[in-house]
Amino acid sequence: SIQELKEHIEEWPELYVRLFPYYLSRDIIGVLERSGQQDRLADIFLKVQESFRDYREAFVWLARNVTDDRWFSKLNVQVEKILIAMIHLLDLTFRDIDNRKDVAYNRKINRQIHNYLFKDANIEGYLTKSDDDGINRVYTLVQDVKDLDPSIKIELKQQIMDQHPGFHFYGEQERETISRGGFMVTRSAYDGKQKALKHLHEVEVPQNSKEIAEALAHGDLRENAEYKAAKEKQDILNATAARMKDDLDRATIVKPDEVDPRTVSFGTQVTLDEPAGKTEIFILLGPWESEPEKGIISYLSPLGSELLNAKVGEHLEFTINERHYTFDVKDISIAEVLAGV
Repeated sequence: SIQELKEHIEEWPELYVRLFPYYLSRDIIGVLERSGQQDRLADIFLKVQESFRDYREAFVWLARNVTDDRWFSKLNVQVEKILIAMIHLLDLTFRDIDNRKDVAYNRKINRQIHNYLFKDANIEGYLTKSDDDGINRVYTLVQDVKDLDPSIKIELKQQIMDQHPGFHFYGEQERETISRGGFMVTRSAYDGKQKALKHLHEVEVPQNSKEIAEALAHGDLRENAEYKAAKEKQDILNATAARMKDDLDRATIVKPDEVDPRTVSFGTQVTLDEPAGKTEIFILLGPWESEPEKGIISYLSPLGSELLNAKVGEHLEFTINERHYTFDVKDISIAEVLAGV
């Protein structure tokens, strides 16, 4: 047992630290706390936090079970960092489930994270107290979780608008640009969006209609939760379909031979040197293809807009959300992802 390890092994605190990610036990935390092992408790959390993608179950356990402990408050861990890691794990578990990777395990972790963020109102509590930059960071990450129920995203946005009237959402300008004047896309992204719209019309809408019909058969609509839920989903599906159709109508497919690599533009890959010697590589595509974690950014995003039209040898300096950027443009080429289209 945990107590026996302490009694028979001199270096038991270090052993507890190594053991914890694989043996999630309140006993380990309790024994360390009662023994005044604040540094070892800190080691446990910081080790798991630093590699939260690898220790996802341990990180979720800690977030749910120890953040109100007295020892944890002494670490001065920012709530936002925990939320951001949890949102990343929500997205990661969704993707692993889609890829049929450890499905049962990832579904369990996904449910725990979902409850922590939304059912337990940890995101809502943070948004109530945070400044505008913090709200935008967390909200943007939630919006980027592709498999999250759209109704949750809508509800979260409404909460922010209710608590912070006149709030300006980061990236809203990009979406306004799309709705006003059109935007550029790759052929594969366009085809994917068409396929998604077809699936919505041929699968999701008929299924929703069936749910409404079944709910109606239950009688009194005033207290019929299934009917209300199905009707709300119908509204979301209709709005989503209308937006997708409008976007498809406005989208312009860019072919590889239409990309000019003499300047940074849609379809190019740009290599940038930073003063400290680090090299950054970005591929500029559209909002549909954007995957910032892979270095693929939208040409309509704040960063993409700053890079547009730059030439090799040009020096760039700009600030986005209070972060200062300094780059020298080293190379521009046609992105392989587009060249292969």
